[in-house]
Amino acid sequence: MPPLPNVQRLAAHGPGSLADHVVVDVSAILRWIFETEADAMRTWMLLDEAVQRSGRHVLWIVAPCAPPCDGVDVADLDREEQRLLVRYGAAAVIRTHHPALASLREYIPGSISVITAGIDERLHQLLPLDHSVDQMLDIGTGRRWSRESALARGVEPFAQPELRAIVGAEPGDKGLTRDARKYESQLQHLVLGDKPLDELRLAPWLEEKLHANAQDVKRRVDELRGGILEDAPTISRLTEWVSSTRRTPSTTYLLPTFGRDGTLLVVHAITRRQSFFTFGDYIEGHLRDLHRDDPDRWFIPHGLDLCAWMAERALPLPRSVVDPAMAAFVLNPDDPPDLTGLSPAALGYPDDIKAWLMDLEREEPAPQRLHDAIDLLPGLDVELTEVLAREELLPVLEDDLAPTVPVLARIERRGAWVEVPRGYRSWRAVEQKLLQRLRFHEGLVRQYLPSVDPYSVQDDRLVNIILRDVAMLVPWHWPQERKRGELLERFACAGLPVAHAIQRLRSIALSGLPWCRNLAESGGRLRGQFVPQSTGRFGYRRYALQNIPKDSIEGLLIRSALRGPPGHVLFSVDYDSFEGRLLAAISHDPALLASAQHLDMHAENAKLLFGAATPLMRGRVKRALYAIGYGQQSVGFCRTQADMSIEEAAACFDAVVGGFPELMRYRDDVIANFRATRTTTSVGGWRRRPSKATQAINMGVQALAATIFRRVLRQLDVKLAPLGAAVLVQVHDEVIVATPPETAPAAMQVVTATMENAALEPPVLLPHPVPLFTKVHQGETWADL
Repeated sequence: MPPLPNVQRLAAHGPGSLADHVVVDVSAILRWIFETEADAMRTWMLLDEAVQRSGRHVLWIVAPCAPPCDGVDVADLDREEQRLLVRYGAAAVIRTHHPALASLREYIPGSISVITAGIDERLHQLLPLDHSVDQMLDIGTGRRWSRESALARGVEPFAQPELRAIVGAEPGDKGLTRDARKYESQLQHLVLGDKPLDELRLAPWLEEKLHANAQDVKRRVDELRGGILEDAPTISRLTEWVSSTRRTPSTTYLLPTFGRDGTLLVVHAITRRQSFFTFGDYIEGHLRDLHRDDPDRWFIPHGLDLCAWMAERALPLPRSVVDPAMAAFVLNPDDPPDLTGLSPAALGYPDDIKAWLMDLEREEPAPQRLHDAIDLLPGLDVELTEVLAREELLPVLEDDLAPTVPVLARIERRGAWVEVPRGYRSWRAVEQKLLQRLRFHEGLVRQYLPSVDPYSVQDDRLVNIILRDVAMLVPWHWPQERKRGELLERFACAGLPVAHAIQRLRSIALSGLPWCRNLAESGGRLRGQFVPQSTGRFGYRRYALQNIPKDSIEGLLIRSALRGPPGHVLFSVDYDSFEGRLLAAISHDPALLASAQHLDMHAENAKLLFGAATPLMRGRVKRALYAIGYGQQSVGFCRTQADMSIEEAAACFDAVVGGFPELMRYRDDVIANFRATRTTTSVGGWRRRPSKATQAINMGVQALAATIFRRVLRQLDVKLAPLGAAVLVQVHDEVIVATPPETAPAAMQVVTATMENAALEPPVLLPHPVPLFTKVHQGETWADL
């Protein structure tokens, strides 16, 4: 009866069991199957089952046997390699032209075990026990060899290749002479050098043989050790494999391949148990199984794309998703490093694969042979972790950005439900109405400027034409230091009909009509795609929902078409004076902190600076305060205030500068630090290398706001689910939530409490506590909010 492999020890755990990292010597098992006439299919099936049950990291080395090796040829190795690649994936299989001992005999940084067969007949296979291999399991006998157990049997692993070269290495090999085995114990002392030759009492003829055949023995020793040269590429792969799987033991590595139409074609995976790929209808089941086995940390290029695909199908998402492109983005949001600068192992990969792995904008199509990149992911994960830790940015990725990715994916896939706006029969009717308005304003522009194309002409040239042809309509004169491009806004604000008409037709042509067509083609559902911005906020790349204006005619029309899911009501919660309160918290300005305690801090600032809180003065003081927070100087502020004269704008700006001295000192400190280090770091750890000082000032507020909002979104993702509510969209400082009518009051309370308190929870994000007030609006469409 053919023998069966003894693989039970592979699946066993506990004291004395195999290491967590196991290498399988495929050629040794093939040779055992040939020599014992074992059932090959049954052998591999039992071994595969034991590997699956073991939960260990398993790497298969497909390598030739040390010569002579009857019964195992290249065709056998090729066939087995293909089977293993299909079952376990390229990351779990190494093909080499050197015998396995050429790599296993060298030091690997970490403890591993080896699965082999036929050790009793080939004791030279025990050589790795003298290095980093802690145990070897012979599936032919079921015996587990360690250095200690070998020594207990009088077998010194280090001495075996030279000893076997003398006495014979395998069945049928007589060594120097058939009778040399009689002196095996003495010869081991000779090989180890712990006894001189004259004390060993060897037969004279054997001594003569040793001297006469020294070169043949040396050649045979080299063969039994796996060759003269070490197998450097395989050693490197082994080292990387042990290092990466040990340092991220709970990470699942996934490589999704999407077609150009968005269809998920195949997913390659590396887990702590196995490597495999899945495709077609099997993908959902395999992803569900992966989440069951490891719900915590997944490393996924284009992670938002895969998570959004899973969210669309109501599959459970992991707690945290690390995307290598986002990791590089954390290192330098203004100019993320390329892949080869982060991972030397990526040097050999094609440029299109490297570009896809670092595709932050989610625009690159999946390249050919993308599956080859699965081997790169564990090592890349380790290298990114080391770089981020060295830069003290690892918490930003692991504790903040990565846990937010699954939340963003769920929000992204919800999006907005779309209906034709009230008062219109169809989207065609909406488009006709917009075209009618467009033609009216085009006619008005032609009446004043018959030779001008208002769509293509630059604003500077347009202003020159207006000043030349219709100057008499300008209600007052502005100094020449005004930038020409900024005057068009002033003309419209002052009531110049042609300037207003130009703004209106541009709004219709560049915003209203494109959005109308997008909504008409949406199929009743509009979803954007999140991409990170240098401040740490997320915007929408596709269907830029954050850019739909609230106050324009076209903006309100478009927003009136956006709704929640059937049977739900909408409400929005927006921070009140969010950036102003954050400026107070990070600048520690006493006057600003005092006004931030009030519900309407800008009215309090207007009272402080001008003695009155009229709507006009409130708005002007607010703009001046934010201009300082954005890094603007007085000249720039004055030029951009369309409803103020130069004198009025300068007086307002100077009043804010004089009224908040600690704010100005904070601003000066940020500029000085930026000029000294060329970097700026926000509360929460977000770091930028901006090109201008104004960006450094602005980043302090924007990055902190982004960090707070990411925390808010993570908390709302958990808290709203029991109420049947969910965030549909996050835009700027606002969330839009859909909820069943019966849970609307509770959902509103949850959202407002979370937004007002999240920044004050440990670890506290506000350097100085200020209240973060919110505003709530409820309605049926976005236009009502």
